[in-house]
Amino acid sequence: IGDWSSDVCSSDLVEYTATVPAMGYAVYRAVETKKPATTTSLVVDQKNKTIENKFLKVVIDGVTGNIASIHDKINNKEVFEKGKEGNVLQILEDTPKDWDAWDVDGDDMKATPTELNSAISVKLVENGPLKATYRIQKSYGSSQISQDITLSADSNKVDVKLSTDWNETQKMLKVAFPMSVSNDKATYEIGYAAIDRTTDINTSKFEVNGHKWADLTATDKSYGVSILNDCKYGWNTFGNVMRLTLIKSAADRGGNKDRGHQEMSYAIAPHAGDWKAADTVLKGYDFNYPLISQTVKSHKGDLDNKGTFGKVTSKDNNVIMTVLKKAEDSNNYIVRMYESEGKDGSTATVNLPSNI
Repeated sequence: IGDWSSDVCSSDLVEYTATVPAMGYAVYRAVETKKPATTTSLVVDQKNKTIENKFLKVVIDGVTGNIASIHDKINNKEVFEKGKEGNVLQILEDTPKDWDAWDVDGDDMKATPTELNSAISVKLVENGPLKATYRIQKSYGSSQISQDITLSADSNKVDVKLSTDWNETQKMLKVAFPMSVSNDKATYEIGYAAIDRTTDINTSKFEVNGHKWADLTATDKSYGVSILNDCKYGWNTFGNVMRLTLIKSAADRGGNKDRGHQEMSYAIAPHAGDWKAADTVLKGYDFNYPLISQTVKSHKGDLDNKGTFGKVTSKDNNVIMTVLKKAEDSNNYIVRMYESEGKDGSTATVNLPSNI
């Protein structure tokens, strides 16, 4: 079986839709066949270091290892500013006046960074009918950095997995995305909400927090780009350049933070309209909570082959169920939901198992 996502499963031999209910499970049987795969919706050009599907064309710069271009084929848009590369790794001095492990001083954040624009190697390490991946190797100081840039056959986002053995002190590692759109506000997802913050470098003194995603959409709301993120929560957006902090190697009280081997993932998801129209909230949950697959021997189970333990349905997909749990001091159950897009008058239907 190939890759799983929230609603699609494709094997190396055939492609088919595998529906998995929200907060639930589904059982599928994999049967061996000798029929080879005959078609793929991915096109890979190793010479020019490109990956292309029906949604996006991604070009990797063979010298810098950065993403030279992401062309949105559906909307006929370039994701990054003309003449600029994206997914650029930057090194900033990290010397706050106080609280080394907590603060990011504006002077450090606004200083000209050192960009890692020289790749040790750019290699195609995966090339199948489901996805293709280029692996970029870089180094800084005594640290090694590896990035896997992946495009899947049926995906309208570019996934990046970064791993590093980090051995620096008071050096901040950021990744920068110079967008083709601009706005005086960028949007960041926070707990049970999203918040707009200024992109004006003169009034942005510190980093801001964002959890599962951040978004920059054009002022007229015609087009935008969301950056999904699975574990890093410090951002800054100056003008049209959005940056996510990957590592802050503090030396507070003689300690050594953020050292050693680390792995993190983020994704670039362009979209028509604004983040609400693009269902970025759902994409952020999908990115942070991927399906977990398990292979078992065939057996007779106690449950149906498909089931859900809780589901919420709303007209605009804007009501999110975040918690379904048993109370600690009673036999009651707790359901927690929130409206994610600031829309008044939203209604939702909640389905729970019959024994609740």
